[in-house]
Amino acid sequence: RWISNDRAFAEIDKLKGKVKTQRSHGKATGDASRKELIKANSELRKLQAHNKELVTAFKKQMKLIDVLKRQKLHMEAAKMLSFTEEEFAKTINFKG
Repeated sequence: RWISNDRAFAEIDKLKGKVKTQRSHGKATGDASRKELIKANSELRKLQAHNKELVTAFKKQMKLIDVLKRQKLHMEAAKMLSFTEEEFAKTINFKG
């Protein structure tokens, strides 16, 4: 009877040690997981900021392209107008 009690106490101590080891291992694993999560969140924020910058740059480029197209149209219209003015002046001078 004493032997089985001693065995039971030894088994209890053994199991307590395992529980303590598992808890410390779980805590270490939890800390590592937490650190990985923080690192992943940080990387995600960086990528989102970079994405926002790229979208902003793209929008600015599209606006610039639109402005350049308008300038081209205005230059072509001015060229046509000057040509028409020259023709008009020739016509007036020819008749006069």
